[in-house]
Amino acid sequence: MQKLFMIFLLCSLCICVPVKKGFSKFIIAGLNTRPDGAVPVVVSSSAASIQNPAFSPDGTAIIYTLFHGGYNEGPAGIYTCLVSGGNNIVLIDENGHDSVNLPGSSWNPVKNLITFASDRAGPDDIWTMAKDGSSLKQVSKHSSPVYYIEPSFSPDGQWIAFEADTDARDNLQQGSIFKIRSDGTELTKLTDGPAGGTDDRQPNWSPTGTSILFQRHLPGSDDWDLYTINPDGTNIKQITTTDSSDTDASFSPDGKWIVYSTDYGSLPVPNIFVIPAAGGTPIRITNNNTNEDGAPSWSFDGKWIAFETHSGQDENTPASIWKIAVSTPEPVIAANNTTISLTVDAGQPVTLTLNLEAGFISQQPADWWVIHVAPNSDIESFDLGTMGFKPGISSILQGNPVSSFSSFSLTVLSGLSSGDHSFYFGIDLIPNGQLDLANLFYSGVMVHVNDTGGTNSGVSGSDKALSVYNQAYQENFAADTIDDILQHAVNAYVLVDSFQDGIAADIPDIKAKGNEVGCYISIGTGEDWRADFNELQPYLVTRPWGAWAGEYFVNQTTTGIIPIMKARIDSMGASGCQWVEFDNMDWVFDDDLRQQYGFQVTEAEGISYFETLCDYVHQKGTKCMAKNMIDSAGNFDGVLYESYNDNRNWWDSSGTLSFLNAGKPVIINHYNETDCDGVYQYYMNIYGDDLSFICEDSLLKKYVHYNGNVQ
Repeated sequence: MQKLFMIFLLCSLCICVPVKKGFSKFIIAGLNTRPDGAVPVVVSSSAASIQNPAFSPDGTAIIYTLFHGGYNEGPAGIYTCLVSGGNNIVLIDENGHDSVNLPGSSWNPVKNLITFASDRAGPDDIWTMAKDGSSLKQVSKHSSPVYYIEPSFSPDGQWIAFEADTDARDNLQQGSIFKIRSDGTELTKLTDGPAGGTDDRQPNWSPTGTSILFQRHLPGSDDWDLYTINPDGTNIKQITTTDSSDTDASFSPDGKWIVYSTDYGSLPVPNIFVIPAAGGTPIRITNNNTNEDGAPSWSFDGKWIAFETHSGQDENTPASIWKIAVSTPEPVIAANNTTISLTVDAGQPVTLTLNLEAGFISQQPADWWVIHVAPNSDIESFDLGTMGFKPGISSILQGNPVSSFSSFSLTVLSGLSSGDHSFYFGIDLIPNGQLDLANLFYSGVMVHVNDTGGTNSGVSGSDKALSVYNQAYQENFAADTIDDILQHAVNAYVLVDSFQDGIAADIPDIKAKGNEVGCYISIGTGEDWRADFNELQPYLVTRPWGAWAGEYFVNQTTTGIIPIMKARIDSMGASGCQWVEFDNMDWVFDDDLRQQYGFQVTEAEGISYFETLCDYVHQKGTKCMAKNMIDSAGNFDGVLYESYNDNRNWWDSSGTLSFLNAGKPVIINHYNETDCDGVYQYYMNIYGDDLSFICEDSLLKKYVHYNGNVQ
């Protein structure tokens, strides 16, 4: 009974109790919660050291390295532990070998694979494994005395960056940064420590994949600094410059922050700090002057930082894994108490309310911004002196601490012109009076003002033009949510991915408001997250598509792939889909892709393939929506084109007009735009006002909808 009570207590305190070799005893760490708010995750009272935490993509677990010989002393294995409590599970732990993960981006959410370094096959090399320790794969293979260690995944899972160390004493090491494809090809050196006289270590990818973070010092010096480098080896930038030891760095999930371990400010022991990704003033997160805190990792939801900690800087004392809660600043702007979008009649008053949760930067100075973008794209800024808006971009406050603000209501606006008005509230952490987008935290709200009490947006087409909602495509920012669709979409075309969890159950409610539901299907690729991927795999190329992780082009269409696609169409029909939208139907016409990926299907076979599938859709009483092409797609009932702010109207206009003239809907889904109204007007000048349009607003970071009964 006493033992059962102890197990219950440990689980209720969210502590993992290690039970593998090296763990002869355990302690109730929950009773030792630190004054800085850090709480234990996995601890031990034995000589083994628990280090290098990294979160699972869903935030429910961590992986870590168990050093059986003590701090950084092997042999070593990799374990996983539920953050919510439960016993450890060994993933790999082999007698006489070292298998070590890097804190940060070592568990990839796209591939759902873990990368680590191991000497299990000879020299230290880069490996990957599944989340349960299966599917071990050696990525790099070399025989030189150089150690390949500290690997991290690129966000799409296509690349792994790692550190190559020379075989020298630690204070004489001269590491270099390399990258290699996760399939073991294209080994590339990014920095050359020996040639440059530096020691470069511990690379971690940014969430956008556009840069790699690493630490550098001169051999023999304790002054480590943080740097970033482009994935092609160019544009090295120094992030930290103070006389301190800045190590173990990785990014926050939004890419705006770097978390690392440092003795900044002449601390007696290193603690966990964060710094803006572009550089700036370090912000202390943990506060413990007796324990060295290191190897931090940020959870994917941004709410926790896990780290290792051990007494003093004595490397003879073992480490344990702890975590501390963090929150980034959250500015919120609401119009008449709504934060999504608001429709009002001309002359109806609008009250803007600003709120701010400061998060961990409460003492940071910042510049404050309240911006209005009018329907004609004129920009105004709120002025505290006049309590109104004035032309241009200017801050309402400069250098004021984040903690100095909590909530504020602006002047009631009743003279807004008809059209779409965008309002933004934000703070940036470079207090220089200039709008610094890289360090900006902001939110926005859209206000639609009607001429005579209708519900259309400022720019609108004819009564044949559809309002369009899109849950299926997330290009740069979040797609429409089901909640948004259920609240706002009326008599619209609504595109969903009916195979995502829970989506099919919402289709009847979406249709109940007069909407027509289109369901997404990729016929030109197989996606490794789909339930039928194993059935599709024999008909796909073996190399993944570089542009979209986890997708593989269709290699042949004349054998067994059509029944698999028909089964998908059957499922869509059973879910109530009224349209089937065909993605990637143009892959067979791209010679560059054909040469790069080597698919065998001919153009004629590809045309026959999608025509056959569209005929089957019609047999089910459903309609076909083509995607990005209409050549040889005469039996399709409509078309959707993807348009970009730097690449508009790239398709054949005459064919598009023929669809419109035949009464078939033509939809343009435009991405990453600051002037959605202007782009819609541009397209209506070409195609007329029967055109349907949806636009991804790069300032609002969400879709803007036009036409129909936009609520």
